[in-house]
Amino acid sequence: MQAATILIIVLSHQGYWFGGQDQSVSVIWPVDQKLPAVDVHWELMLGKVKISDGQLHLPGGQGESSITIKLPPVRARLEMNWKYSLFQTDGGKELGSGQCAVHVFPPLSLAQMASRLRGTKLYVIDRPDGLPALLAAAKIDATRVAATEDLQSPKADLVLVAANRLDDSPFAQAPLLSQAQAGAQVMIFRQTKPKSLLGYPLARRTLPPQLTWRQDHPLLQCLDADDLASWFVDESNELNAIRLPADEPVLELAAWPRETAGTDPVPIDALALVKAVGKGRIVLWQIPLGDWKSDPRSQMVLQNALNYMLTPPEPTPRPSERATTAPTSVVSPFPVPTISIPSGDHP
Repeated sequence: MQAATILIIVLSHQGYWFGGQDQSVSVIWPVDQKLPAVDVHWELMLGKVKISDGQLHLPGGQGESSITIKLPPVRARLEMNWKYSLFQTDGGKELGSGQCAVHVFPPLSLAQMASRLRGTKLYVIDRPDGLPALLAAAKIDATRVAATEDLQSPKADLVLVAANRLDDSPFAQAPLLSQAQAGAQVMIFRQTKPKSLLGYPLARRTLPPQLTWRQDHPLLQCLDADDLASWFVDESNELNAIRLPADEPVLELAAWPRETAGTDPVPIDALALVKAVGKGRIVLWQIPLGDWKSDPRSQMVLQNALNYMLTPPEPTPRPSERATTAPTSVVSPFPVPTISIPSGDHP
């Protein structure tokens, strides 16, 4: 078996990193069998400039090892390459090489939102070290509540529900809908336990070769096609889609493409959507996000969401009532990093 062809490289947060932080790369043998010991030589490059380098020894057949990369602080978003070469420890024969794209960001400050949110009644359903900690660090006033039942009496302006904070109780989501109908803006991040979200069934769907996106929407600001696709690189090929009936008054932001071309309304399976409800608005976001503190994309989405949820809700027209129904198409997710194999025989 060719050892180089079965090496798996996994970058933390799919290679979306903050400068000035330590980041990790996992190097994995995916099969449990005797393999030759190898050495991984790596370097992080900015164009032709070497930022850092190192070496990792992998005993034959060891399941997984990790490389820690210390990133310098940056002042603007930079594109770097993490390059590596694989050598057989016994004899030093090169077995292959490859590279992975790395996107390095300066700190994204949420502090500018503190003044805009002053006087806003913001409620967050999450554990203390999640969203509440990030908002507190930015000096944004937010009230943490443990469950939706705690939202039955107060009147909120904004409500954020962190990932997997809703169970399958038929009563858990009612306070969220009531808050939206009374004028609150409610954003619910990815949930996997309920069978439905605010009345819409959740259905397991295999990821298509490409999703359709509304890239011009404020929630997706500053995220390009590669950024959007990167969320799905390390995911299984199935996600919980929000199943919408045909001609539902909902604006889908990310969805499976329709089976056949046409303009007649059809049922839609979406991963993100916006809908005006009563005096307020709901946002359902089933797209997987990374850690709030260390994934730049997650902080960009949060910043976009806070800005968007401070704007007044607009009526959501049905697809048949829109001037156009065609979202922007985006190419499929990043390819899995590959290794080039030198010519000749290999173990």
